[in-house]
Formats: sequence, structure tokens, C-alpha cells
Amino acid sequence: MIFNLKNTKIFSTGILIGLACFIHSCGSDINLLGDLGNIGDQKDPKIDIAGIPSSDSSPQGASAPPAPITLELISGAYEYSDGTHAKSCIGYRNSPVYASEGDAVYRVYSDEAGSNSAFPVYCDMTTQGGGWTLIGRGREAWAWDDAGKNPNDVTTNLMSPAGFVPAYYAESTVDLIANKGIKDLTDGLRIKRVGPTATDGSTFQELRWFYASQTNWSWLLDNTFPLSNITIDGATHPGTFNTRDTVTSSTNNQFRVFTWAWVSHANKRCFSYGSSVTAGTNSPTNFLWENSTERHPCPYTEVYIRG
Repeated sequence: MIFNLKNTKIFSTGILIGLACFIHSCGSDINLLGDLGNIGDQKDPKIDIAGIPSSDSSPQGASAPPAPITLELISGAYEYSDGTHAKSCIGYRNSPVYASEGDAVYRVYSDEAGSNSAFPVYCDMTTQGGGWTLIGRGREAWAWDDAGKNPNDVTTNLMSPAGFVPAYYAESTVDLIANKGIKDLTDGLRIKRVGPTATDGSTFQELRWFYASQTNWSWLLDNTFPLSNITIDGATHPGTFNTRDTVTSSTNNQFRVFTWAWVSHANKRCFSYGSSVTAGTNSPTNFLWENSTERHPCPYTEVYIRG
């Protein structure tokens, strides 16, 4: 006959404890030799005979689960509640925690700058699915300077005469926001300019410029950077275009955009209309500016990318 020594050991131990209790009247809280769980190589935690874990098996330092991450408005700009940031407006728009916070200022960062260098940008979260990052805005007198101009004002005074003075980020900042070659922007460069008769800024014309070969961003738009395609209010316009001028024999009108310094504009650069647009004046509140009566007004314009 084969004996199970492990079971025999437990059985023998039980007899001895029972005999001791009979002689000495053991209390009901006796611990079976302190740790029956270890008898026979058992691995269970210490238990008393009532089945309640002993004090040294209780979890120590237990903490509540972390709070869910949300978008919070902190010091005038949205960011994640855990202090982190998306890299661009499209990052926030596509985030599962985005909850229709809408068009507003958000803080973004880039891998190169690091999260400690997060900075505020204005995000259009509604147009064509949202996620557009504003990189510049103004009416006339764009300097076309890759160092940028009034960058701290880009997010302020939108759609207001107080925002007519151009403000735009430096070339390097735009490249960080784009996070890819300018020619690789799926949605192109978005140019949102006041409509050709909207002296009060009530309507806009939407343009998309698709770059043919440009890798890094540049504000030198009066150079002839080639465009592979342009759309105006969703319609494709055939032709060979560049960033200096989109004029053709049939488009010296509300579809034209020219960015070079024209003497009749007092050499002030902008996203000018063609000659058939005549609603401009030199009023400080007109969203369509002319130096005198030269036509070709400079409209208040906002420039966006969606990286």
C-alpha cells in the first residue's frame, strides 16, 4: 500500500492540535500552527480558521484609479488635463477625448521643441472636418519675411479691424506644425479671404493651393513657387499657377490672387484680387483695402494648414 505522506502530515498535525485543545481548552481563534497554508508546500496567503486573511496579507498603499483624461481650458487655451499636448489642431480634433470644444485656442508642441515648449495656436475645428491650424492673418502690408511678424498676435483679433495688421509665425514654426513637406499636405495651403464684395467681412472665399515641389515652408510668396493645382470655393481651376500670381487671360477678376508688391498699392503686399473687384477703400474698417481707387483690393485673409 502506498501512503500519501503529505496528507498523512496534515492529518497527524490535526490530531496533535485537537488533542492539545482538549487538554488546554483552546480558544476559537487558534491559528493552526501559525501557517497551515505552508504545510505540504501550499502557497496560499496566511488565513485564520475563520477564513479571514491575516493582517500581513492585506494590500499596502492601494490608490484610486487615475482620473480620465479630458480637454481643459487652462489660461485661455485648451490642453489635455494631464498636462500633455497634441502636435497640431488635427491631433486634438482626432483625439477620442475631443468633445466639441470647437474653434478656439489650443496649445501644441513638436518633437523638436518638446512638450515644455508648448505654445498656443488658433484651431478651426469646424470647416470641412476641422483640425486647421492658423499660421497667419492680416489685410495689407504682409512683409513676406520668413522670420515671421508679430507671432504673439496670430491668435488674437480674428475677423476684426484690430486684426488687419499682419501677424504670422516664423518659417521654422510653420514647419514644426506641418510636420511634413508642404507639398505633402493632403489638403494644401488654405487661404481664407474676405469675399470680393464683403466690405464688412461677412463672407469669405475659400482657396486651396497645392504645392508642386516645395518641401519647407516659406513666406516669400512673391517668389514663383509652382502650384500643381488650385481650388476656389471647392471648384478646381485649370491652368499653370504659382504663388506670385494666379492671373490668366480670363481670371483678372475675383479668382485672381497676386502677392507681389504693386506700386499702386503703395508696394504693400497682400492676397490681392483682380481688377474687376472694386469694393475696396482705404478706410481703417473696410475688410477690402485699396490705397486709392486702383481696384485690385487687398482682402483681410487668414492662412491655415492641416498637417
